[in-house]
Amino acid sequence: MGNIDKGVFFVKNDKVALELYDLNKKFVKFIYDGKNTAILTDENNEEYILENIVFEIRSLLKNGEDLMMLKNENNVVEEIYFLKVKIDDTLAYEDDFNEKSVKLFDEIKDFVDKSAV
Repeated sequence: MGNIDKGVFFVKNDKVALELYDLNKKFVKFIYDGKNTAILTDENNEEYILENIVFEIRSLLKNGEDLMMLKNENNVVEEIYFLKVKIDDTLAYEDDFNEKSVKLFDEIKDFVDKSAV
């Protein structure tokens, strides 16, 4: 299972879009655990994990029917398509978003403190 490292969610009128960068993949399934993690499956049945979904997006994904996908290649949207959001709360992924975000904040703070003149 691969990881999705570059992507961003957009929201307008309670509709959610996901733009993925430089994967050069078209996905056919989006399974969401209702918390922190989603699994996307591409046309070759390869699975990719998307973690650390922010709280503001979570309820929209749980209540949404479709997710707009924006396929990005070299910072240009190459294709737009829609996926049905399937909720599977039996997926065994931990919701460690808070711990990871605090750790990242501390790392950024330390970097800024060391860089300050």
